[in-house]
Amino acid sequence: MISIALSCMAQHRKGQDRAVNGKPSYPRALPAPKDFDMNTGFLLTIGLVFLQLLKVSRASTSDFIIVGGGTSGCVLAARLCVAFPDASISVLERGKPLNESARFVKDAMRNVIDAWVDPQISESFLSLPNDGLSGRRVLLTTGAVLGGSSSSNAVQFVVPLEGYVRSLGIAGLSPMRAKRLYRRVYRKVGFRPQPPLVKLRYADDYLEAGRNAGFEIEDDPFRNNARLAMWNTRSSIDGGGRRVDSCAAYLNENVRDRCSANLRVVQGVTVIRVLFSRTGLSLRATGVEYVSSDDKQLQDRKVMLARKEVLLSAGPYGSPKLLQLSGIGPREVLDRVGLKTVRDLPVGVSTQSRAASGHFSAYTGVPLEPANNSTVLNSTDARQQWENGLGGVYGSSPFPMNGVVKDICYLTNVLAFGGLLEGLDEPLLASFCLGNPTSRGYICLNDSNPFSSPLVQLDLLGNREDLLRIQRCLRLVQKVHRSFPPQFKLTDLSQTSADEEEIRNTALTPFHYVGGCAVGSVVRSDLRVRGVYGLRIVDASVLRHIPTSAGPLSTTYVVAEHAAGDLIRRYRCRFGRCRRRVWWLRFGHWLLGHSSL
Repeated sequence: MISIALSCMAQHRKGQDRAVNGKPSYPRALPAPKDFDMNTGFLLTIGLVFLQLLKVSRASTSDFIIVGGGTSGCVLAARLCVAFPDASISVLERGKPLNESARFVKDAMRNVIDAWVDPQISESFLSLPNDGLSGRRVLLTTGAVLGGSSSSNAVQFVVPLEGYVRSLGIAGLSPMRAKRLYRRVYRKVGFRPQPPLVKLRYADDYLEAGRNAGFEIEDDPFRNNARLAMWNTRSSIDGGGRRVDSCAAYLNENVRDRCSANLRVVQGVTVIRVLFSRTGLSLRATGVEYVSSDDKQLQDRKVMLARKEVLLSAGPYGSPKLLQLSGIGPREVLDRVGLKTVRDLPVGVSTQSRAASGHFSAYTGVPLEPANNSTVLNSTDARQQWENGLGGVYGSSPFPMNGVVKDICYLTNVLAFGGLLEGLDEPLLASFCLGNPTSRGYICLNDSNPFSSPLVQLDLLGNREDLLRIQRCLRLVQKVHRSFPPQFKLTDLSQTSADEEEIRNTALTPFHYVGGCAVGSVVRSDLRVRGVYGLRIVDASVLRHIPTSAGPLSTTYVVAEHAAGDLIRRYRCRFGRCRRRVWWLRFGHWLLGHSSL
């Protein structure tokens, strides 16, 4: 897939992916199709209409269609199917059921790096060249399995700094409500500090070095005022070191038993477009067209119709891509790939990602961290210990520490003696700074093939302010490394890590990506696509900005919980779950739900 993306990108001229006057400069339009005989066109049109009618006659129907069984999709499916036992809910997930080998890669936290590049778990492709990274392309990855990116990321819970929720522009999601939802998600998913059975040997030593370097050790997971703090990572890992993703947390056995009659989860199918009907000036989403994920030639298309709504939860790359494939997006992009514009909206024109840069040290005075010891990892006992729920090295997350450097950076991806970048048996300590970005990029279709990777311009470090923030953070990280006890005998491997040229030549992305379907420009404050009835987007693509000094996972969960609550309130009367309320109670409910942010 990466080689295909590279060959496609190589056809574009250097500089075509640069912004012009603040707007993305997309690749030039394709040549117009040649004229054909009018009689032939008329017959072709009649044939297409007949085929479409035939498809509709064979179409299946659901009240709610959820496109994507990822982090948000599993939340929506679980909440709606329990709230509406008389409604039918269908989840269409492109990923297939995992075999035993892939399931081990997904569930054992020590394998998280492998999960990023496992084609059964994640989809990987390359970005367009980044001028801020010396023209380099970087690897992008997103979950392609039931559970989405929560099945392949580091499952870290961090609440964004104060003020971020107000900037989202989502109706009813006030800071007070968001605070309740963050707590609810924390309990529901089961986030916790590293369990004793899987805690890395030197994690506490890192915390103590942070304290000596001036960091506050933060024990409250919900404190979110600007500060210099560090803590033991709060991950969704059970006591035995097994990942708890969105699917495991929400679509568990209890929920599936309760929803056995009204919830259908279809894996291994790819939605290729949303279907619409038009009445006068009114546009409504009526369903979706999909194929098997193995049907690359789109030969066996199927249709599913929605009685109530289509909910896109295809992820930060998938939802903008699917909207554009369905004819909703910038007219310039749709014209270039030969698609008819159904609704001209700025889909994908102002996305945001962040850069990550690290500082490295080697230790020689203490034994090698067991989780990075190939002899230990390859032993039968280590695998059996994890399989029996007793933790051990396979249950250890290689990212045991998190922190914030006020409002400039998010401290994560701290490979505490993990050696993942240099391979096994390396006595390596690597700490990473993830900047709060100001630069913006875009995402657009490469062509009209639903299986083609999109063109993604991240524009990492496109603004000098982004570089300066990472430099400030790296200098603090250097201080933490130098604060380790003498017995570790740390050797600085990257004395120039804060150098501008070094950062631009080595920085990567931690796969945080938002903004392709941002609130305000693409979706309304209730997450409904502007100008379209019956179509909402619920995933990280609706976030306007990267969460401040935090990863996007916790906020994605919160947005999904909030959207599910809104949908339940909206449709409760239509599925026999409505109680009569006096007018003043209804007014109070409306006021709480639509209070200004």
